Amino acid sequence: MRHSGILAALVAACTLAACGNSDEAADRRATFQAGLAALNREEPDGSVIAAERAYIPVALQNTDAPLVLVEQPKFDLAAFFALAAVNGPVASYGSSAQATISLNGPVLVATRAFGNDLMSSDVGPLPDLLAAREPGQYRRQLRYLDSEEQVSSFTVDCDLRPDPDRAQTFTEYCGSAGMEFRNSYVFGRDGRVETSVQWHGPENGYLTVRRLR
Repeated sequence: MRHSGILAALVAACTLAACGNSDEAADRRATFQAGLAALNREEPDGSVIAAERAYIPVALQNTDAPLVLVEQPKFDLAAFFALAAVNGPVASYGSSAQATISLNGPVLVATRAFGNDLMSSDVGPLPDLLAAREPGQYRRQLRYLDSEEQVSSFTVDCDLRPDPDRAQTFTEYCGSAGMEFRNSYVFGRDGRVETSVQWHGPENGYLTVRRLR
């Protein structure tokens, strides 16, 4: 959703959240203009993400498919992604800007059209640990596509544990000599992860994934 993809993502967000009647169209134009302004801001103020959250009810009305809202706080970007395909344990979601995000359970394993994409990843027993709400230690392998179209791989050691300060939350600590990050997974009333904050990579920072349906 970065660089030239930012404009497309903003247009897609307008489409997904339905610019049907004149009032909605006016609101969406305002959001779109705010997004354009965000391109020139050094410090995003969160206005685009806030506007997209406000359109969650409309987005849910526009599709019966499983839906997630993906937020990119580093750049104040957000877009709705609907389920596009399932391959074994991995579900892939797509936006109308042709960006995709793949999840193994609630765990981010790949993206496309975000820029500096996470091409693939091995996440070990993490999805099963989260499903059982059990702590554990394991290794992850992350593979990224850089600006020169080369794939680089990183291996990190990870530790998943319940968060002592936040109910219904597990925190994942991962690190190596060249990379450290901390992810969080918040469980909903149905026992599944409802909201997560997950490391995408050095260029894009963290993504917030909200399961809407």
